[in-house]
Amino acid sequence: MPESTISHLAALLQRDACLVGVGNRLKGDDAAGPLLVDALGSVPGVLCLDTGVAPENYLEQIVATGASIVVIVDAMDVGEAPGSVRLFEGASLTGGLSTHALSLELVTDYLRARGVAEVWLLGIQPEHIGLDAELSSPVRCAINEIAAAVSGRAGDEVWPDAKIS
Repeated sequence: MPESTISHLAALLQRDACLVGVGNRLKGDDAAGPLLVDALGSVPGVLCLDTGVAPENYLEQIVATGASIVVIVDAMDVGEAPGSVRLFEGASLTGGLSTHALSLELVTDYLRARGVAEVWLLGIQPEHIGLDAELSSPVRCAINEIAAAVSGRAGDEVWPDAKIS
């Protein structure tokens, strides 16, 4: 994945930010968002929230964190190889990139209307998202690479034993 994407994400999360994981832990790579939250939840200074498949149910909780930056992480088709990562500015979202009930575009619009200064979307390309599927190796590697960079432990496998359920 591009170094610039990882360094930009790490820089965002070092500011007044909240990382929001979106996804279904029972559907293979769709668990990428919640699993990244698991990987970063113990990193000092990184505020994380797992919203499962319904981020719309957590909007006021996200606003209540007082974070000026929200980064939403979700498995989505970014048109690249499995495990590829793309960072989108929330204001640039159009259409439904996500498979979840409420468009992430609407989520970002709501958060901005409620005072969040910046909303970003980190999309991780899934390999498979079937029910009871295992987490794929490319997505596991992407999560580890992101977690290592954000935690300052680049090169380490900071999250080797992911559990989907």
